[in-house]
Amino acid sequence: MPTLYTAERCPYAARARIVLAEKSLDYEAVEIDLDDRPAWLYGKNPLGRVPVYEEDGGLVLPESRVIMEYLEERYPEPPLWPADPSERALGRLGEETGARSSTRDWRSSTGCWRRSRT
Repeated sequence: MPTLYTAERCPYAARARIVLAEKSLDYEAVEIDLDDRPAWLYGKNPLGRVPVYEEDGGLVLPESRVIMEYLEERYPEPPLWPADPSERALGRLGEETGARSSTRDWRSSTGCWRRSRT
């Protein structure tokens, strides 16, 4: 069963959890304390950030966008993007601009992007 290293207060980890839920994929969630990140997390993502998606075969993917694109390609049903390329492009644009504006407030309040001091 895949594992998602996540943090409840991180909007990027939430994006990965949403895709896993929409695809009805089972996974084990490992909650990471963003104020006290475990040293082993840096072995999975050198930046020490969540989310990180790991499969039993050894595949380890950090970064929400990479995880979301991988899950969409690996598990195409149900599709999360429209079939029309222009509609997909507009959806991606909305995702990108929405992520930028919403993370300004999250960065300072959640520590989602901050590196641990260890």
